Amino acid sequence: VAVFEKKRGPAAKLLLAGKSGLNVSNSRLDASNYDGPLARFQSLLKMFSVQDWLDFIKALGVPTFKGTSQRYFVEDLKAAPLLKNWIHMLKEQGVEFYYGMELSDFNSTGNQVKLTFDEGNEWIGNAACFCLGGASWEPDETPLRWPSIFTNKEVAFTSFTAANVGYEVSWSEDFLKEAEGLPIKNIILKSKLGEMPGEIMITRYGLEGTPVYSLKEPQTIVIDLK
Repeated sequence: VAVFEKKRGPAAKLLLAGKSGLNVSNSRLDASNYDGPLARFQSLLKMFSVQDWLDFIKALGVPTFKGTSQRYFVEDLKAAPLLKNWIHMLKEQGVEFYYGMELSDFNSTGNQVKLTFDEGNEWIGNAACFCLGGASWEPDETPLRWPSIFTNKEVAFTSFTAANVGYEVSWSEDFLKEAEGLPIKNIILKSKLGEMPGEIMITRYGLEGTPVYSLKEPQTIVIDLK
């Protein structure tokens, strides 16, 4: 198995998430949280459940705990120990890692697939899994380059839309001096879509957090607080 990474190092998304406390799963996770055929995700989660994932992380020497938001976090809240142990385990099993390798094309013939990278390097194997990032991860790359690799082969591509959208709130500067970046814990957030317990985060522009993402309305709501 070979892993090819466009960036100069591994797991940029994981490391970024670890800056604010790495959560690795959610105790409320079930097949209904995913778009697509329900039976498919029911089958996948039965094959590899949340507990299976937590056991895997524990086997890497990284304990986890469940927070008040019902999400699971690594014990020290940082991503680096998990990433280091995970890559070490994979390398011991013979997995090879290559960095600074941006995909430029792929072709399949018979039982083989050939990957071509931006500097002309090629790799031939029996199968390939494409793990491709969203537009927010490459703000200076407009438009993203990788979708054209697929659309040129007449593979359907749905344009990116925003996800995990927070609510905008017109906080006063005095309020932000006291509260920006602080969590509001053990709350129940209610909207027309239902209610969810958890915690939310006060940000400069408004509110973030799992309950907000789960119960968001189709449009952004701006709340003017006096």
